[in-house]
Parts: sequence; C-alpha cells; structure tokens
Amino acid sequence: MYEMQFIGRLAADPEARYTSEGRLVANFRVAVNRRWKDAQGEQQEATEWVDVAAWGKLGELCDQYLKKGRRVWVRGRPEARAWIGKDGEAHAALRVTAREVQFLDGGKEGEDA
Repeated sequence: MYEMQFIGRLAADPEARYTSEGRLVANFRVAVNRRWKDAQGEQQEATEWVDVAAWGKLGELCDQYLKKGRRVWVRGRPEARAWIGKDGEAHAALRVTAREVQFLDGGKEGEDA
C-alpha cells in the first residue's frame, strides 16, 4: 500500500460538496512546513501545500470540526496531478485521499476522526 502522512495547518475552512452520485467529499488544503540546514549550515524553511479530499463520514467530520488554522495529522493515498492552465502554463499539485485525519489542537475532547 502506498501512503503518506504529515502534520500541518489548514489554509482555509474545508469545502464540502456532494457528487452527482450523492457521496459527500470535504476538500481542504494543508500547509506543511519543513526545515533543514543548507551546505553553509544555515537554517532553511519552506512550506509545501497539500490538497486533501476526505470522503463519506470522515468528510462530514472534517467539514464539521475543521477550521482555518487548525493543526491536523493526515494519513492517506497521494496522487500527483499535472495540467496546463488557461494561461498555457504547466501546473502540478499533490492531492491526498485521506484514510485518517486527527484533529491535533482546538475543538473539544473526543473530536478526532
């Protein structure tokens, strides 16, 4: 099984919708910071953006309890996407279909999905 896991903060509130088949999906973006030292020993930092899709009951919980800035742990299946935009430029993004989401701060006790 090919999976990844990461911790980050929501960039915005989740957006939930129903597919034409009646399935609920909550989409949200997570900012994941990474730190390292460069060849000169200087501390460096970069932010990676990961799009997450949570389906069904997990999506309902994410839509109900997650808000912008909330810290989460996500485990799921990654999928790289690439496309040409209307401007003719090439774009790429990483999307993860969540299998598990844990709410790490805020909210009330017992709100982990």
